[in-house]
Amino acid sequence: MDDKFVSNPFKNLEHTLKLKISACWKIRTLALSLASGRKECADFRLSNNIMRQLIIILIISGLLQSCSDNSPKNTTADTSVIDNSDSFLDLFSEINYHDLHIYTPPYDISDHSDKFDGKQIDRSFYPFLVFDNHINPTEIDTFYHYFACCKFKLTDNKTGLIIRRPSQYSETAIDLYTWDNLAKKVTNIINLADAFGDEGWHFVQDAWIEDINKDNQLDIVIRKKEFDQDLDDPTKISRSDTSFVFLGNGKIFKQINYNIDRNKYQLKHWVEE
Repeated sequence: MDDKFVSNPFKNLEHTLKLKISACWKIRTLALSLASGRKECADFRLSNNIMRQLIIILIISGLLQSCSDNSPKNTTADTSVIDNSDSFLDLFSEINYHDLHIYTPPYDISDHSDKFDGKQIDRSFYPFLVFDNHINPTEIDTFYHYFACCKFKLTDNKTGLIIRRPSQYSETAIDLYTWDNLAKKVTNIINLADAFGDEGWHFVQDAWIEDINKDNQLDIVIRKKEFDQDLDDPTKISRSDTSFVFLGNGKIFKQINYNIDRNKYQLKHWVEE
């Protein structure tokens, strides 16, 4: 049998209907030729009405036959989902989190061997990084990438993932992604470090992960310095030095007012001007 004929049931139906309608019109023509030329218009209209009804019956019959012959076969959709979360987590090297200093690695050297350079994350893992209203990695330009730096235990059910990601001009931002080991998804993101500048202004932000208040829970200390020089008047310079503290309770990190000794928290790549 012709493959094209089998693969197109509507074409088959069209062909069948054309044959049946053609036969009907031949019957009509024959009936009219036998009819007396003196027949009244009412008889002619009656003949037309009968033919229309006959054609409709044939069309419906053909459609029902086509639906019967081409009824869809029962199929079972493959709804299985491949869990590749373990492969995603394997990208991160396990580290000791005690007094962990996190900073943006420098890019003015040819040998990128810093521990926060990280390992490039394949785009197939990007759905794991989607959370709330943060940057959606599946929607960014493919020129930019995400990098798996390291991981450490937050609690029995939570893992901290350190990830370097795109920022204003390049992949300079480093975030802490809280990974739920049971739900196998990210439940929180906090920006830890970043560094960039433009036209007389620049900033550097570093972070430290430690138990600052000695409650056996990990906390976050962030320090940020900025320098801004007026392009029209170079003598006008403004500087700022701010710090933030996020206390952890095993579930979330909450920003609070907390006095720290800034001398203990020195930015890795800040140069005073």
